[in-house]
Amino acid sequence: MELVSARLIERLAIEVDLEVVAGDGLETLPVGVRRTRIPIPDSPSLARLVIFDAIATVRLRAVRRRVDLVHSCGVVAHGRSDLVTVHLSHASVVEAQGMFRPPGRTGIRGAAGALRRRLALGLEHWGLRPGRVRCVAAVSRADEVDLAARYPSLPVRLVENGIDLDQFLAIDRTTRPDGEPLRVVVVAGDFERKGVGLVLEALAKAPSCVVRVAGDGDLASMRLRASHLGVAERVEFLGHRADVAHEYAWADVVLSCSVHESFGLSLVEGAASGCAVVSTDTGAAQDLCRDEGAGAGGIVVERDPSSVAAALESLSRDPHWCRAMGANARQRASRFTWDAMAARTARIYAQLAQGEIA
Repeated sequence: MELVSARLIERLAIEVDLEVVAGDGLETLPVGVRRTRIPIPDSPSLARLVIFDAIATVRLRAVRRRVDLVHSCGVVAHGRSDLVTVHLSHASVVEAQGMFRPPGRTGIRGAAGALRRRLALGLEHWGLRPGRVRCVAAVSRADEVDLAARYPSLPVRLVENGIDLDQFLAIDRTTRPDGEPLRVVVVAGDFERKGVGLVLEALAKAPSCVVRVAGDGDLASMRLRASHLGVAERVEFLGHRADVAHEYAWADVVLSCSVHESFGLSLVEGAASGCAVVSTDTGAAQDLCRDEGAGAGGIVVERDPSSVAAALESLSRDPHWCRAMGANARQRASRFTWDAMAARTARIYAQLAQGEIA
């Protein structure tokens, strides 16, 4: 969300008089953008949520008197907004998980995570109702459908996220030599919600594959799990990577077994890099994978180890098909630009200002 907001502000600041209300990151804003800082602690996340909500709700009253529109990136305060971009629907996450407690978290951490999700969900239900917001922006077509069904009394508009497209389109890919394992990359931070454990279970059923996991989750736990499943020699946990372009260039497939994604940044980046996509049915997966006449860009799978393994093994057996999917995925991903995202946002601003959206 922080990256998307920064790229949006960079582009809108050229034509729109902006004031940004935030807890951090204000020092990186373009020259001329007004700043209202909300003092919040670095951690824990629960305190950040509660304190930001309390202070921002008060300060937004003053901000509203000097601006024409208020655009909230996420439902993060109780103040009224004209436009809310839902980068992550807590209602969708809770429904997909079947519980408030984050998967894999126990004890105090699990209880704190559950409480934070309950508070965030309550704030979402409060903010996404008539009288609190005039319009909701969804970041993918799948989320547009979901949000319209969840909040039918509100107008929902599609504003797809962008990516640093030029960086990934320029990647010089290597071709997998015949007979070598299928190379799979997973980019994930929250290992449990992103389904990294499920990836390991699938890998145990897909002997012709090797996996790299880029992300700073519970590395010790996942390495132990990989050892128990007998796949430790075929999976590499890389930890945090500031630049994942190298991993996409190495991979044949970008894989996501996430419980829920509103957009799926790593999938779109991997697709733009020329990787075939294998993903559960969340976020932009269908847009990247569906066959639109020129062939599919990937495979949408059930959130089940056998389904994931079957898709990977089928791609491993047919390298030509895998490369063709990667080329199709790259073409599909080419529409996810920052400029398109900013243009759609500016169009909604104009519609709100002119009263075209009530």
